[in-house]
This record gives sequence, structure tokens and C-alpha cells, in this order.
Amino acid sequence: MSVLGRYLVRTVLAYTGLVLLVLMALGALFLFIGQQDDIGVGEYSAQQAMLFVALNLPAYLVQLLPVGALIGALLGLGNLARGSELVVMRSAGVSTARLCGWLGLAGIVLAALMLVLGEFVAPPLGKYARQVKVFSKFNEFSFAGNRGTWVRDGDTIVSVDQQTSRSLYGGVLVFRFGPGRELAGVARAESAQVGSDRRWRLEGFRETRFVDGRAQVDAAPYRDIESNLSPEFLGLAVVEPETMGLRDLRAYIEYLERNDLDTNSFEIAYWSRIS
Repeated sequence: MSVLGRYLVRTVLAYTGLVLLVLMALGALFLFIGQQDDIGVGEYSAQQAMLFVALNLPAYLVQLLPVGALIGALLGLGNLARGSELVVMRSAGVSTARLCGWLGLAGIVLAALMLVLGEFVAPPLGKYARQVKVFSKFNEFSFAGNRGTWVRDGDTIVSVDQQTSRSLYGGVLVFRFGPGRELAGVARAESAQVGSDRRWRLEGFRETRFVDGRAQVDAAPYRDIESNLSPEFLGLAVVEPETMGLRDLRAYIEYLERNDLDTNSFEIAYWSRIS
């Protein structure tokens, strides 16, 4: 690339970076303001809120980069035009097609940056940010698992395979343990609805209880159980499209298709990310 080409690309990238700094500062401010209601809940402090904001900045950068690139390119080219530098370039024999080619290279650099951030940086940092926040607010719970959710509430362990809304879950398993940590019963439900009072209504309920060395099976259309687990905590490990990379989105869409589940929100996120 010629000296003029490097100068044009550097100008566009510099103005894009300046625009992104301003947008990121505003985004961080609004995100921190949104955390004020949660500060003081459990062990969630202002310092952890600031950490939560910092960890979410790469995800904000991915969302703002297309807009920042547009505004930065307009500002950079406008500054060059105001100083008659574009006119000088054209007078030196640089064609419009070559100028567009140089601008395209700047776009490729920004697209590569967005791909790296969106695939390898923002998703793990966003997931860790949610872990920091939720575990600080609900530090009496334990958590494990990768796909879906495994949570412990006293002598009960709940497994959730998927989430179809904020308070509706599917593929629920409930493991109950006795005082001596022996397995007292295993229950399965097709879906679970969590009410505002944190009462769980398990639909398509079927439970196997172990009593005196024997197994007793109980089935019912639904069963209500009480639990301290909230939808916010269960949402910690439930897959969300905006927190996933392209590869994870593609793999999860294929999983949903194999199980005849709704893929609309994930496909929209997948193609939106590409575009």
C-alpha cells in the first residue's frame, strides 16, 4: 500500500477509535447507573458493579462498532475534504476506485476486530460478569454445569435444560437428598413455571421416591414445590443469543433443530451478527 493509502486508512481508524471511545464512555455510564438498584443486595458492591461494567465493555464495543465505523469514516473523510487533501490526492492521479479500495481495507480491519471481539473476547467476559453479579447477590447457592443449569438449594438439586422465557423452563430434573445425603427421590417435569413468590409449578410431573429400600413412583399432571431459586439466578447458565459467538450459535441452532425446538431468536441473532 502506498503512503497515501496508509494515511487514509490510519485517518479513518483514528476517527473511528475516537468515536468509539465517546460511545463506550456513555454506554459504561448508563450501564453503571442501571446497576444502582442491585448494589447492596447480598454482597454486590459498587466495586463489583464497576467490574461488571468493565467486563461488559467488549460486548458493547461489538454492538457499537458498526455505528462507530460509519461516523468515524464520515468524520475522517470530512476532515480530509475540509483540508482539500482529497482534492490533492485526486490531482496526484489517485482514482476514486483506489480511494474506495483503501477505505475497504479499513473496513476489513474493523470487521476483523469485531470478529475477534465477538467470538473470543466478549462472550467469555460477559458470562464471567454475570457470574460475578449473580454469585454476589445470591451467594447462598451453588452452581455447576455448562449447557443448561445445575443449581443446589439446600437438600435439593435442580437441573434445567432450556429456558423459553424469563420464568418458563423445560427439561427439569429435581434430585432430593435425605439428612444423610442419601438420594431420597428423583423427579422429572416437562416444563416448570416460576411464579413471583418463587413457587415452582412442575408440569408433566413424575417422581421416583426411595423408601425403605423400595422405589415408589408418583405421577401427576402438575406439582407445586417451593424453592428459593429465582429466574434471575437460573438465567445465569441458560443460553442467551447475545452472549454467544457465531460457532456456539450455529451449534445450538443445530441442537434445537434436532429436537424440534424453536430456533427463531437464535437464527435472528446468528444472521444479525454476520450482517
